[in-house]
Amino acid sequence: MLHVERPQESVQAILEFARTRGVEAPSDALVKLDRYVDSLLRWNEKHNLISRSDTASVWTKHVLHSIGVLVSIQMSDEAVFADIGTGGGFPGIPVAIFKPRSRGFLIESISKKAEAVKAIAREAGVTNVTIVHSRAEDPLTVKRLRRSCDLVFSRAVAPLTKLAGWSAPLLKPFPVDSNGAPTPSMIALKGGDITDEVRALHSRYPNADIRIAEMEFDEAIGLVGKKVVTVKFPGTT
Repeated sequence: MLHVERPQESVQAILEFARTRGVEAPSDALVKLDRYVDSLLRWNEKHNLISRSDTASVWTKHVLHSIGVLVSIQMSDEAVFADIGTGGGFPGIPVAIFKPRSRGFLIESISKKAEAVKAIAREAGVTNVTIVHSRAEDPLTVKRLRRSCDLVFSRAVAPLTKLAGWSAPLLKPFPVDSNGAPTPSMIALKGGDITDEVRALHSRYPNADIRIAEMEFDEAIGLVGKKVVTVKFPGTT
């Protein structure tokens, strides 16, 4: 069976980095992440969940990248979230492992991938996720999840304007007074130059609060130029 060793130095670097910013890993996080990666690689031999060229760097490019988003955002322990275009479960499964009291809906339109990630979550012992075989914009999906999510994640799925259109209906109403609680938000993990995407997003949603943060730990785990785009939609969306 294909197995990739966990990069101890990079994993410890991000765990310590997250801890200093208030994101504590559950005691069983590494055990579940190891099971997740082993299961993912096994299923990847049957279905193209991640690029075969990324197999050796799955921990850095996918697992740690997914965990890293938690350092850049506010997420309550019991948040309800969606993951649009989850593929092999990124970032939804790592997020669910780190936030075991949260509830995640992992949306995947390709049947084989949806069935695979359902099996992967089960084999990894991740019980706080539900796999939704559908498109985020499908009327039945929107009806099922409408106004129910605190966060909607996506990772390398589509341009920001499309992601915003799919995410906004799923998010809980914008609070009049949040009393310090995290505001419902779309969270997009992006790389490269996104200037044009951000400009188009501002044009389409002029009242949205759009913030872009560089992932501070990039160099510690061997990634460069990765960004977290946070979008909040005041008013009716």
